[in-house]
Amino acid sequence: MRERPALALAALVGALAVSLAVGGCGGGAVTPAPASPAADPAASAPRPAASEPAEAAALRRLAFAYWDAYNAYEPDAVLAMLEPGERVKREPNIRDEIGRLKTFGVKLGITEKSPPVLTGPDTAEMLVTMKEPLGSRAMKMVFLRNGDGWLVTGADEVPK
Repeated sequence: MRERPALALAALVGALAVSLAVGGCGGGAVTPAPASPAADPAASAPRPAASEPAEAAALRRLAFAYWDAYNAYEPDAVLAMLEPGERVKREPNIRDEIGRLKTFGVKLGITEKSPPVLTGPDTAEMLVTMKEPLGSRAMKMVFLRNGDGWLVTGADEVPK
């Protein structure tokens, strides 16, 4: 009978470790890798309104594809979506974070908190809410135009 409390405690400790690790999701960004079929943004991204600009829809798809790749435990896919400098800087952290998520079988719940907005001619941002095992946090995603597309330059926690 003592095995069950021990298992419950191990699960709680694991969830806490994952929660603490994921808290730095933005701090460990890595270079994006090609998206895999498992990281299909259509799976969780809300559909854009008919009148929404194409750029906002593209940014939304990228944001959800980024987190879908986290949930598919595919660090190369996450890295492929990052701006090259961020990819180099954050790769070790992203690989470590995704490894912990996979070890404990944790999936992050991502919902849109505010729509994507252009903050400059080649920059944009969007707020999402990340639900994890021990709570939720607001995350600001920052994007940089790359030719005809966009790359992620950050996904960092912000005050709610």
